[in-house]
Amino acid sequence: MLSKSTLLSAIGSLLIKEKDKIGTSNHDELMSTVIEKLESIGSFSILNELQHLQSIYNKIPYSTRSNDWRIVCLGLEALLCLKEKLQSETDEAERLLSVAHQRSVRTLLDQIVSFGLQPNLLSGVQPVTQSVLYNSPTSFTDIEKYECLCVVTLTLVELYRNDTFHPIVLPQFLSPILCALCQLTMVPLKKSADTYPRLQQERLIFQQHLDHLVTRLYQPLVIKELMIIEGNKKCPKWLKRGVGKLLTNQLHQPTGVLAIVQAVRDAANCAAPTSTAHLESIAQVITASPDLQKISSQILELLDSSDAEMVRVAVLCIKTLYTRDVTACKTHLLQPLTRPLTHAPSSEQSLSVCLQRLHKCFAIPASDFWCLPSKLLLTHIHVLFQLYCKVYQSACHVLKLVEDLVWCFLSKCEETLLRSVFCSFIFRERIPCIEIADGLEFAFGDGGGIEVVPSQQTEHSLEEFGDCLMILLERRDINGLLGNKLFVSLLEFAAEEKELDTVDMFERQLVTVKLLAVLSESPTVQKSLSRDPEPVVRFLRTMLDNFLMNLNHELEIISIVLVVLNVILNDCVYAKNVPWQVFDGLKEPLGQLKSKTDNLELRLLAEEAHEVIMTRGGVKPERKASNVNKKEDSTRLDANKPFEKTSSCDEALRDACDPLLPVRGHAILQLGKLLASGDRWAKAKKNQILCIFQENLKQEDSFLYLSAIEGLAVAAAEYPDSVIVSLTEQFSRSSLAA
Repeated sequence: MLSKSTLLSAIGSLLIKEKDKIGTSNHDELMSTVIEKLESIGSFSILNELQHLQSIYNKIPYSTRSNDWRIVCLGLEALLCLKEKLQSETDEAERLLSVAHQRSVRTLLDQIVSFGLQPNLLSGVQPVTQSVLYNSPTSFTDIEKYECLCVVTLTLVELYRNDTFHPIVLPQFLSPILCALCQLTMVPLKKSADTYPRLQQERLIFQQHLDHLVTRLYQPLVIKELMIIEGNKKCPKWLKRGVGKLLTNQLHQPTGVLAIVQAVRDAANCAAPTSTAHLESIAQVITASPDLQKISSQILELLDSSDAEMVRVAVLCIKTLYTRDVTACKTHLLQPLTRPLTHAPSSEQSLSVCLQRLHKCFAIPASDFWCLPSKLLLTHIHVLFQLYCKVYQSACHVLKLVEDLVWCFLSKCEETLLRSVFCSFIFRERIPCIEIADGLEFAFGDGGGIEVVPSQQTEHSLEEFGDCLMILLERRDINGLLGNKLFVSLLEFAAEEKELDTVDMFERQLVTVKLLAVLSESPTVQKSLSRDPEPVVRFLRTMLDNFLMNLNHELEIISIVLVVLNVILNDCVYAKNVPWQVFDGLKEPLGQLKSKTDNLELRLLAEEAHEVIMTRGGVKPERKASNVNKKEDSTRLDANKPFEKTSSCDEALRDACDPLLPVRGHAILQLGKLLASGDRWAKAKKNQILCIFQENLKQEDSFLYLSAIEGLAVAAAEYPDSVIVSLTEQFSRSSLAA
């Protein structure tokens, strides 16, 4: 066996300088020089026997047929001898190669690949980025070219499996090795040929080497090279088909999707493919898999990544598959994504992960391109709202996630669908395509989260759902657009002909009145309605026509809408380019209302609105004007006094004595909220507030009565002695009256 130094010298002798490349005029002289160098160090005779090459593959074409093939064979033999020598060394240091020696080995390998491997690949197998510099010897037949390719490929496989040669061979020569193995295992064979049995048997050996290489190496690197081979425009169909199967198998591995993403990143030579084209190409490759069930869990796991690009890839995968096949997307991605939300039992952890994934898909502030269409939440939006009703008053860590999801859906929901969604939220109406989870409920867990448990048939009042929706609007509806749509939807419901002969319908009517009263007092909703008054005018005309036929029908709702109408008209008086023709349809019903009704409040409201409409704003609303004058007079009287801002409690106490019923009802609700929030002015005036609550218990109007009850329920937590005595007396009087 030759020594290590002798073999390294032989390797150095086999290196051909750029100016002496094979194929030049001094070809024979160059070959003689190489042989003389090898003989001078005493290695030619041993290397020329090609013993190690014969042990790897016994069908080696004669090296004397071509000088360049002869150098390739001598180089392969030298490298195999060096590998065997390094393996036999007992000293760890002797098994290593210096940097200079590694460079020499790498240069020789490059020379071997250029002379012995690339020229023997079929057309289109080699990617266009790796040009073939030298042609195969013309004196070789097709079977001899095949044998040359086998010898070089098997030697390279043998070398990269060695610990010393592995970092030298890979990853620099991975692409030509993959190309060679793919050709040797995928090229169609002629069954009629005499060599068919032998080639078929050898193909099984090369298939084992290909499987080992593909499964043992760094997956993104292998996938990148395979994608480059498949992406070659001149790639033969048999190779494209075979490489496609390899890529599919890699994609179905436990980390296949992540490897595909990283492979595209590496191919793009960047840490993160921020361009849309890169991300879309990744999504197209991933979702092209014929077996989506094997990769669906991997796509959903990408949503758990802290890398924004990984999340975007997952979202684009769902989006791409939804565009291509809605049924497959729902079956393999959307249903597993939302399963913890709709199935009991579900732990805190699983529900938290579910909400975080949904939040990344729908609610992260970004371009709509990076979010899923909000309509995909339609099926589960009622379940999400039910969850929000559970957590909106708590410090639960999923509150922000749920609120963002519900608000994202409502803010992007189509107007034609929005009324049905509101009815589902508030009245629990069963709407097609919206799932109502009757068999489950949400409960607070020990870890500060929420868990899903089987339903215990807990009854919820419609008023709770309405209050929850109003809190959501108060927190998120900054411009009042959604409040405007809710106001119009409630008017539509109120304008419908219905019989209040059941407890359910009566409760719906009370909730409708309450929500309309609260929305009518919202400044943002008032501004939004002033910008587009036509829906209010249209439904008010319908309601007035019904009311004029039955003057005792829906007094509360008519009063609320008239208050809102006067607010709108007051804004129109001081605005420019007002479309007064919108209000013309109210002239006749308002005129009839003020002359027929016996209710003083309705008459005043109707007179104000009728006068403003008839005079096109020439007459300003008297109630508003008088309030303004009072404020101006008060300002003049107190001009010499320091300015004192009126507290919210004082304003609510003043409004609680207002002659208008909706204003009083809203003020009572506001006083209850102030007590619940611990307002210092409300605590200081608790006796006055309790007195107002108690007095309104005697009211026949259901809205005022329920508002007072709600206020007393809040006050009971702070002042149980006074409230319990008052409620007991009220109950006693009711019992005696009965």
